[in-house]
Amino acid sequence: MGRHQDWTIIKRLGDVILKNVDGCIIEIGIGRSTPIFLDFATEFKRDHYCFDIMKKKCIWAKEHGCKVFRGNSPETLKQFPLDISVAMGLIDGEHSYEVVIQEVNFFLERLSTGGILFLHDTYPPDNWVNKDRCGDVYRVRRELETREDIQIFTWPYTAISCGLTMIMNIDKNPSNEFRR
Repeated sequence: MGRHQDWTIIKRLGDVILKNVDGCIIEIGIGRSTPIFLDFATEFKRDHYCFDIMKKKCIWAKEHGCKVFRGNSPETLKQFPLDISVAMGLIDGEHSYEVVIQEVNFFLERLSTGGILFLHDTYPPDNWVNKDRCGDVYRVRRELETREDIQIFTWPYTAISCGLTMIMNIDKNPSNEFRR
């Protein structure tokens, strides 16, 4: 397996998303996905905002062109410009329901129509090899699946089968719907 094989879905969909959706790239949790998002940010001339608590990761991301917010996300989200729209992002930081639902709701308000948020570690614990690893993010996914203003799809892969959920902001203007 390749080093970034876990992020195949993001690598395959990133250019499709960014060719069709305006906005920046956001990432909560700097890690192996960050170089992939950096490549997209460079190719599509987008700002890449990164959030993390780890000093070394934040320094590395800043040195590579990311706009970095260091600290826990409930505090750093308050620093994010409210007038910026998001085209694509990944939420893979703290794995508690309380924090992740705040992050998702914050960025869904800024997600462009057709934009995608990827939410990592969204399978329930009984599907995991390492049951202590991914917290209760699956509860966020289950809650989001009840909403009618977004599209949800979950892949059973990445991080020892903990799941990756794609959240797409749909066009609420019926005149733009596909017609046969």
